[in-house]
Amino acid sequence: AIKINLQVLKKNHNDFSENDRRRVDISESQVVRLEGILQELLDFAKPLQMQLHECSVNQILATCLDLVSAQFEQKNVSVISDFALDLPAIQGDTEKLSQAFLNVLLNAFNESPAGGKIWITSRCAPNAVNPGIDVRVDDEGNGILKKDLPNIFEPFFTTKVSGTGLGLTNVKRIVEAHGGSVEAANREPHGASFCVFLPL
Repeated sequence: AIKINLQVLKKNHNDFSENDRRRVDISESQVVRLEGILQELLDFAKPLQMQLHECSVNQILATCLDLVSAQFEQKNVSVISDFALDLPAIQGDTEKLSQAFLNVLLNAFNESPAGGKIWITSRCAPNAVNPGIDVRVDDEGNGILKKDLPNIFEPFFTTKVSGTGLGLTNVKRIVEAHGGSVEAANREPHGASFCVFLPL
């Protein structure tokens, strides 16, 4: 209700001063931020209810990139994607996997400098015991402190002033609910790398 009323005010701003418009813009952006925090808390608090069906990891990744493209362009962050064409379909929850990959992409985006690059790749992982698909996201940020690496998937652990510490926690919950795993590491010469494994 607050957001809708702010949006109505923005449409009828003829009598607003520049300062009034700025205050409405700030208020709307903070409501959007609160929505994001509440959604992360709700996702963490409620049990995961999976709707499994045959889905394409590449298609999910492409959709996620479309969703964040405008945001990335504002910061002039470019994405270099390299998706293997021979990926088999998996049994997964498209909505939940989209949420997980979006969180990883946005984490890389937040750590990236203006004008930086993010690489995202998908590959078959033809392990004889546990075959699956590897998705890797690399960024050019400052990387992860060695002392923080063991904790970054823990609930409420964050190095950001405004972070909830639940984004990567929810990534881990979703991936593990699919029988997979997620790992983080630093990359050379700088930046971080996240690798998601999803079994077939």
